[in-house]
Amino acid sequence: MERISDEKLNEMINNASYSIDWNKEKNQDTTDHEQQYSILKELKERRDIEAISKKYFSRTFSVKEWMDEWDELLKGRNVIESEAATGCRLITKYEQLTENLKEAYQKSKEAVTGDDGGTANLDSTFLILTGWSEEQILKAIKAAGLYCRQQTDWMGRHGYLISTGGGQGEDRTRARNAFSKCLKEKEYKVMHFDMID
Repeated sequence: MERISDEKLNEMINNASYSIDWNKEKNQDTTDHEQQYSILKELKERRDIEAISKKYFSRTFSVKEWMDEWDELLKGRNVIESEAATGCRLITKYEQLTENLKEAYQKSKEAVTGDDGGTANLDSTFLILTGWSEEQILKAIKAAGLYCRQQTDWMGRHGYLISTGGGQGEDRTRARNAFSKCLKEKEYKVMHFDMID
């Protein structure tokens, strides 16, 4: 069975504890950090990373995967509470990305009016996710019912070109705009890719 070193585990526990104290001083919510602290303490007591990761993340993590995901948890970027049979669980930022893409996709469909005049185009959304796993992003996009072949370099940035369809002319643009707007509201970094077909 793989193990996280005692030194690293203690460092993570101390970081979580520090985050709780710091947020309390700022009169900010500490729920996420307290959840992190509780999980880490349980891991230290049980020393069973497979059982703990399955309990809170609904899948088994290797030590490397745990460490990669936990770095994100400590940054507060992918801590989401949801109701489950075991109580609160944490979902990864990739799972949350899928849910947000699904919502944005639905918004894009609702924006279509049926008036599809104007210039035929290939308007799409360019989604920028710095420091994320390309493989996991592509899986998240596919799970949302969308398509993206690979990461693309555009305008000096690395990102993911996503088309929602919706038509060939103005309806396609409306769908793209609604899709991008929804993601922006969720604080994702996006750009409009405009191209005449």
